[in-house]
Amino acid sequence: MTTINEGRVLAALHAGSQPLCMRGFESVTHLDTKVIRKALASLIRSGLVEQTGAGPEQNWALTDRARRWLKTAIGRASVDVPAMDPPILSCSG
Repeated sequence: MTTINEGRVLAALHAGSQPLCMRGFESVTHLDTKVIRKALASLIRSGLVEQTGAGPEQNWALTDRARRWLKTAIGRASVDVPAMDPPILSCSG
C-alpha cells in the first residue's frame, strides 16, 4: 500500500521512464524536498525504488520489481494520482 505522496513519486518515475534527481521530483510532483525524501525512503525499503549515483549526482529509478508491480491492477492504481507536470529531461546544472 502506498501513500498519495509515494504514488506521486512512483508516477513521476514511471512517466519519465528514466531516473530522476531531486530537482526533477520537485518539478514534477510539486512536493517539498522533505516529503519527497520520506516517500523515497519508504519506496526504497519496499524494494520499488533504488538510488543511483551519489552526492550531487543522486538519482532514483524504478526497480525491476516496481516495473512488474506497475503492470498489475493494484500497481496501476497506485500511480493514478492527480495530474502532474511532465518530467524534466535533465537533472544536471
